[in-house]
Amino acid sequence: MTNSTYAAAASEKRHIMLRALIWAIVGVIYAPLFVALEDLFRLANLGSWAFVPAAALAGGAGSMLYGARQVAVAASLIGVSTGSIILLVPGAATALWQPAFVGLVAGIAGGFFVSFPSACTSHVVAKAVAGMASGAFCGALLALAAPYFPVVGQLEIVTVAFLVSVNGVIYVVTIRPWVRFLAGVDGLDNRWKEALVIGVVSMLTAASVWIVSKSIAGDVSSPMAMALMALPDSLPGTLMAGAVAGAITGALLEIFRFRWVFDV
Repeated sequence: MTNSTYAAAASEKRHIMLRALIWAIVGVIYAPLFVALEDLFRLANLGSWAFVPAAALAGGAGSMLYGARQVAVAASLIGVSTGSIILLVPGAATALWQPAFVGLVAGIAGGFFVSFPSACTSHVVAKAVAGMASGAFCGALLALAAPYFPVVGQLEIVTVAFLVSVNGVIYVVTIRPWVRFLAGVDGLDNRWKEALVIGVVSMLTAASVWIVSKSIAGDVSSPMAMALMALPDSLPGTLMAGAVAGAITGALLEIFRFRWVFDV
């Protein structure tokens, strides 16, 4: 083999490892968010159909975090800050919707006053819609399969591994049609797109802060808090499942030459 062949092979291995690492991180982010959302939607008596909104929201949030770069980081910081502050106010955070609403408002306001490079908001709405649509589709598949395959509803690691891998592949395959379909949104002022992304991610992050706080504090005065108390026990397995499924998916996407989302 020539030097150029060795260099090409080494470069290919680095790209495979890099993409596997990125997707493993996405899996780690996706797993706890989906598990918490699924538990919350099951409280609304949705049964197995709780998979659909949980996977849709987790898929949308994951795609925005993956595709929005610095915007997603800023949104997460705003969400953590607002969620923490409202928890410090006595009696101000007795229900989940309160920190979620404050996070949404703070995020939207931050999106209008802080400017980011245009690359951070490139097709970000289409990416979010693609993530939500692919998540909802995979959640519907799980809901339909649950009555026939009990393992779907009983083992969260199986559910998370399926969603991270299948949802991820469908997202990568369908992102370009969504970009073309929502091409008109790219003409909007960046501030509007930033406000939308930061608001949604900040809302989910602030809600997550509330969930973690209630779980750690042992506040079981409500059915929601009681359902969430079991989350710490299931997180290690689901995090591992998300990371492994993400790494395998990312490596296969690179091996089979799927284009990177950043190239869209």
